[in-house]
Amino acid sequence: MQNRDGDFGELALAVFRHQFEQCAPYRRYAQQLGRSAESVSYWRDVPAVPTDVFRELDLASFPLDEATSAFHTSGTRDGRPGTHVFRDLDLYDLAISLTFAKAMGIGSE
Repeated sequence: MQNRDGDFGELALAVFRHQFEQCAPYRRYAQQLGRSAESVSYWRDVPAVPTDVFRELDLASFPLDEATSAFHTSGTRDGRPGTHVFRDLDLYDLAISLTFAKAMGIGSE
């Protein structure tokens, strides 16, 4: 399917479909909003999860016992920290490296 936002749009939709299929709490949330892997055809229609949800649910598209890292919010607002778990940090590290390189003008030729 051709997407009006090119590669980004296609990738965003692929990630949504994967998370919809693999993360039951996210799937239930999306379905409550009337969204499904079949009905969402534009990345801006992908339901964003409110940050408070990370205080209540473990959202992961992989078995939680495979998590190698976790980021925690401070919990200063209501005393309950939120958690975001990762199977690995490869994509996170790549995103930071590319963003840093772009900001510093490295490798832009």
